[in-house]
Amino acid sequence: MTEKNSIEFITPSMRSMMDASPDIWACKLPDTEFCYANPRAGQLCGYAKPEDMIGDTDYDLHCAAAKCAYLFQQQDSEVLQTGKPLRMLDIQPYANGEWRAFVDTKTPILDAQQQPQAVLCHDVEITNAQTLELGQLLAAFALHDPEVNALAGANSYIISPRPDPLALTQQEAEMLFFLLRIPSIKGVARALNLSLKIVEQRLDSLKFKFGAINKAELFDQALRQGYLTQIPPSLFNQQLTVILREESCV
Repeated sequence: MTEKNSIEFITPSMRSMMDASPDIWACKLPDTEFCYANPRAGQLCGYAKPEDMIGDTDYDLHCAAAKCAYLFQQQDSEVLQTGKPLRMLDIQPYANGEWRAFVDTKTPILDAQQQPQAVLCHDVEITNAQTLELGQLLAAFALHDPEVNALAGANSYIISPRPDPLALTQQEAEMLFFLLRIPSIKGVARALNLSLKIVEQRLDSLKFKFGAINKAELFDQALRQGYLTQIPPSLFNQQLTVILREESCV
Protein backbone atom coordinates (compact mmCIF):
# COMPACT_ATOMS: atom_id res chain seq x y z
CA MET A 1 0.00 0.00 0.00
CA THR A 2 2.77 2.41 0.89
CA GLU A 3 4.67 1.67 -2.32
CA LYS A 4 1.49 2.30 -4.32
CA ASN A 5 1.05 5.66 -2.59
CA SER A 6 4.63 6.67 -3.33
CA ILE A 7 4.13 5.89 -7.03
CA GLU A 8 1.01 8.04 -7.07
CA PHE A 9 2.86 11.02 -5.59
CA ILE A 10 6.22 10.69 -7.33
CA THR A 11 6.56 10.33 -11.10
CA PRO A 12 9.25 8.08 -12.61
CA SER A 13 11.24 11.12 -13.78
CA MET A 14 11.10 12.66 -10.30
CA ARG A 15 12.19 9.37 -8.72
CA SER A 16 15.09 9.05 -11.16
CA MET A 17 16.28 12.57 -10.39
CA MET A 18 15.95 12.18 -6.62
CA ASP A 19 17.55 8.73 -6.55
CA ALA A 20 20.64 10.16 -8.25
CA SER A 21 20.77 13.33 -6.14
CA PRO A 22 23.46 13.92 -3.47
CA ASP A 23 20.78 15.75 -1.43
CA ILE A 24 18.27 14.15 0.91
CA TRP A 25 14.87 13.55 -0.70
CA ALA A 26 11.95 11.91 1.09
CA CYS A 27 8.16 11.88 0.96
CA LYS A 28 5.81 11.42 3.91
CA LEU A 29 2.10 10.67 4.07
CA PRO A 30 -0.34 12.51 6.38
CA ASP A 31 -0.01 9.66 8.91
CA THR A 32 3.72 10.61 9.05
CA GLU A 33 4.94 7.39 7.40
CA PHE A 34 7.67 7.62 4.79
CA CYS A 35 6.46 6.54 1.35
CA TYR A 36 9.73 7.37 -0.42
CA ALA A 37 13.38 7.92 0.50
CA ASN A 38 16.34 8.29 -1.82
CA PRO A 39 19.65 6.46 -1.23
CA ARG A 40 21.23 9.50 0.46
CA ALA A 41 18.36 9.73 2.95
CA GLY A 42 18.58 6.04 3.76
CA GLN A 43 22.34 6.18 4.23
CA LEU A 44 22.33 9.19 6.56
CA CYS A 45 19.41 7.86 8.62
CA GLY A 46 21.13 4.52 9.22
CA TYR A 47 19.32 2.19 6.82
CA ALA A 48 21.04 -0.48 4.76
CA LYS A 49 18.66 0.24 1.87
CA PRO A 50 16.46 3.34 1.32
CA GLU A 51 13.38 1.17 0.80
CA ASP A 52 13.78 -0.01 4.39
CA MET A 53 12.59 3.45 5.48
CA ILE A 54 9.23 2.93 3.77
CA GLY A 55 6.51 2.61 6.39
CA ASP A 56 8.67 4.03 9.19
CA THR A 57 8.06 7.41 10.84
CA ASP A 58 10.54 9.96 12.17
CA TYR A 59 10.35 8.17 15.52
CA ASP A 60 11.72 5.00 13.88
CA LEU A 61 14.80 6.56 12.29
CA HIS A 62 17.99 4.58 12.92
CA CYS A 63 19.88 7.63 14.16
CA ALA A 64 19.70 10.21 16.95
CA ALA A 65 17.71 12.60 14.75
CA ALA A 66 14.69 10.55 15.88
CA LYS A 67 14.82 12.51 19.15
CA CYS A 68 13.38 15.51 17.26
CA ALA A 69 10.61 13.45 15.64
CA TYR A 70 7.82 15.37 17.34
CA LEU A 71 9.19 18.66 15.93
CA PHE A 72 9.55 17.19 12.44
CA GLN A 73 5.95 16.03 12.59
CA GLN A 74 4.74 19.42 13.80
CA GLN A 75 6.40 20.95 10.74
CA ASP A 76 4.78 18.36 8.46
CA SER A 77 1.41 19.08 10.02
CA GLU A 78 1.75 22.81 9.36
CA VAL A 79 2.65 22.16 5.71
CA LEU A 80 -0.39 19.91 5.28
CA GLN A 81 -2.75 22.29 7.06
CA THR A 82 -1.65 25.47 5.31
CA GLY A 83 -0.71 24.00 1.93
CA LYS A 84 2.40 26.19 2.03
CA PRO A 85 6.08 25.17 2.07
CA LEU A 86 8.32 25.60 5.09
CA ARG A 87 12.07 26.06 5.23
CA MET A 88 14.08 24.88 8.24
CA LEU A 89 17.62 24.88 9.49
CA ASP A 90 18.38 21.39 10.82
CA ILE A 91 21.52 20.44 12.74
CA GLN A 92 21.33 16.78 13.74
CA PRO A 93 23.49 13.73 14.49
CA TYR A 94 22.91 11.09 11.80
CA ALA A 95 24.22 7.57 11.27
CA ASN A 96 27.48 6.78 13.07
CA GLY A 97 26.99 9.91 15.19
CA GLU A 98 28.03 12.27 12.38
CA TRP A 99 26.71 15.80 12.85
CA ARG A 100 25.34 17.44 9.72
CA ALA A 101 23.71 20.78 8.93
CA PHE A 102 20.97 21.07 6.32
CA VAL A 103 18.51 23.58 4.96
CA ASP A 104 15.33 21.49 4.76
CA THR A 105 12.46 22.58 2.51
CA LYS A 106 9.13 20.83 3.06
CA THR A 107 6.64 21.26 0.23
CA PRO A 108 3.03 20.02 0.07
CA ILE A 109 2.11 17.64 -2.74
CA LEU A 110 -1.37 18.66 -3.95
CA ASP A 111 -4.10 16.59 -5.57
CA ALA A 112 -6.31 17.69 -8.47
CA GLN A 113 -8.45 19.71 -6.07
CA GLN A 114 -5.32 21.47 -4.72
CA GLN A 115 -5.58 19.69 -1.39
CA PRO A 116 -2.33 18.60 0.36
CA GLN A 117 -1.87 14.84 0.19
CA ALA A 118 1.76 14.36 1.21
CA VAL A 119 4.91 16.25 2.21
CA LEU A 120 7.98 16.27 -0.02
CA CYS A 121 11.19 16.89 1.95
CA HIS A 122 14.36 18.21 0.32
CA ASP A 123 17.45 18.66 2.51
CA VAL A 124 20.51 20.45 1.13
CA GLU A 125 23.69 20.07 3.18
CA ILE A 126 25.26 23.44 3.97
CA THR A 127 28.60 22.19 5.26
CA ASN A 128 30.55 22.56 2.05
CA ALA A 129 32.42 25.39 0.35
CA GLN A 130 31.55 24.75 -3.30
CA THR A 131 29.44 27.86 -3.90
CA LEU A 132 31.02 30.35 -1.52
CA GLU A 133 31.08 33.43 -3.76
CA LEU A 134 27.56 32.86 -5.12
CA GLY A 135 26.17 32.45 -1.62
CA GLN A 136 27.76 35.66 -0.41
CA LEU A 137 26.54 37.59 -3.45
CA LEU A 138 22.92 36.44 -3.20
CA ALA A 139 22.82 37.02 0.54
CA ALA A 140 24.19 40.53 0.06
CA PHE A 141 21.35 41.27 -2.37
CA ALA A 142 18.85 39.75 0.05
CA LEU A 143 19.83 42.09 2.87
CA HIS A 144 18.74 45.05 0.75
CA ASP A 145 15.75 43.45 -0.97
CA PRO A 146 13.02 41.95 1.26
CA GLU A 147 11.67 40.04 -1.74
CA VAL A 148 14.84 37.95 -1.95
CA ASN A 149 15.13 34.97 0.38
CA ALA A 150 18.29 35.39 2.46
CA LEU A 151 19.07 31.70 2.14
CA ALA A 152 18.68 31.45 -1.64
CA GLY A 153 21.91 30.17 -3.05
CA ALA A 154 23.76 30.51 0.26
CA ASN A 155 24.69 26.85 0.45
CA SER A 156 28.36 27.26 1.40
CA TYR A 157 29.43 27.11 5.01
CA ILE A 158 32.58 26.36 6.94
CA ILE A 159 32.18 24.77 10.36
CA SER A 160 35.77 24.73 11.53
CA PRO A 161 36.72 27.73 13.67
CA ARG A 162 38.87 30.44 12.16
CA PRO A 163 40.78 33.36 13.68
CA ASP A 164 38.25 35.93 14.87
CA PRO A 165 39.73 39.43 15.06
CA LEU A 166 36.58 40.71 16.74
CA ALA A 167 36.76 38.08 19.50
CA LEU A 168 33.05 37.36 19.45
CA THR A 169 31.79 35.41 22.42
CA GLN A 170 30.03 32.09 21.83
CA GLN A 171 26.68 33.76 22.50
CA GLU A 172 27.46 36.60 20.08
CA ALA A 173 28.61 34.18 17.35
CA GLU A 174 25.39 32.18 17.66
CA MET A 175 23.35 35.38 17.70
CA LEU A 176 25.03 36.66 14.52
CA PHE A 177 24.51 33.31 12.78
CA PHE A 178 20.73 33.52 13.28
CA LEU A 179 20.52 37.28 12.65
CA LEU A 180 21.92 36.69 9.16
CA ARG A 181 19.25 34.08 8.42
CA ILE A 182 16.07 35.05 10.31
CA PRO A 183 14.71 38.47 9.33
CA SER A 184 13.10 39.45 12.64
CA ILE A 185 14.39 39.93 16.17
CA LYS A 186 11.37 38.02 17.43
CA GLY A 187 12.28 35.08 15.20
CA VAL A 188 15.86 35.09 16.52
CA ALA A 189 14.55 35.16 20.08
CA ARG A 190 12.40 32.10 19.37
CA ALA A 191 15.25 30.25 17.70
CA LEU A 192 17.60 30.85 20.63
CA ASN A 193 14.88 30.56 23.29
CA LEU A 194 15.82 33.97 24.68
CA SER A 195 13.88 37.03 25.73
CA LEU A 196 13.64 39.97 23.37
CA LYS A 197 15.55 42.07 25.88
CA ILE A 198 18.55 39.74 25.87
CA VAL A 199 18.51 39.49 22.07
CA GLU A 200 18.45 43.27 21.77
CA GLN A 201 21.34 43.56 24.24
CA ARG A 202 23.44 41.12 22.23
CA LEU A 203 22.50 42.92 19.03
CA ASP A 204 23.78 46.18 20.56
CA SER A 205 27.01 44.39 21.56
CA LEU A 206 27.49 43.10 18.02
CA LYS A 207 26.88 46.53 16.52
CA PHE A 208 29.50 47.98 18.88
CA LYS A 209 32.11 45.34 17.96
CA PHE A 210 31.50 45.77 14.23
CA GLY A 211 31.37 49.56 14.49
CA ALA A 212 27.88 49.56 12.99
CA ILE A 213 25.24 52.18 13.69
CA ASN A 214 22.27 49.95 12.77
CA LYS A 215 21.36 46.37 11.92
CA ALA A 216 21.71 46.84 8.14
CA GLU A 217 25.27 48.13 8.57
CA LEU A 218 26.01 45.24 10.92
CA PHE A 219 24.88 42.80 8.22
CA ASP A 220 27.02 44.51 5.60
CA GLN A 221 30.11 44.36 7.81
CA ALA A 222 29.46 40.73 8.78
CA LEU A 223 29.13 39.73 5.11
CA ARG A 224 32.31 41.54 4.15
CA GLN A 225 34.22 39.74 6.91
CA GLY A 226 32.98 36.28 5.92
CA TYR A 227 30.63 35.53 8.79
CA LEU A 228 27.86 34.35 6.46
CA THR A 229 29.82 31.21 5.70
CA GLN A 230 30.67 30.36 9.30
CA ILE A 231 28.66 27.98 11.49
CA PRO A 232 29.63 28.39 15.16
CA PRO A 233 31.01 25.03 16.36
CA SER A 234 28.95 25.41 19.55
CA LEU A 235 25.76 24.84 17.52
CA PHE A 236 26.89 21.25 17.02
CA ASN A 237 26.57 20.54 20.74
CA GLN A 238 22.79 20.23 20.61
CA GLN A 239 20.17 19.13 18.14
CA LEU A 240 18.40 21.94 16.40
CA THR A 241 15.51 22.33 13.99
CA VAL A 242 14.38 25.91 13.42
CA ILE A 243 11.74 27.18 11.01
CA LEU A 244 13.15 30.04 8.93
CA ARG A 245 10.10 32.20 8.43
CA GLU A 246 10.06 35.19 6.10
CA GLU A 247 8.77 37.77 8.55
CA SER A 248 9.00 41.50 8.45
CA CYS A 249 11.92 42.85 10.41
CA VAL A 250 11.13 43.90 13.99
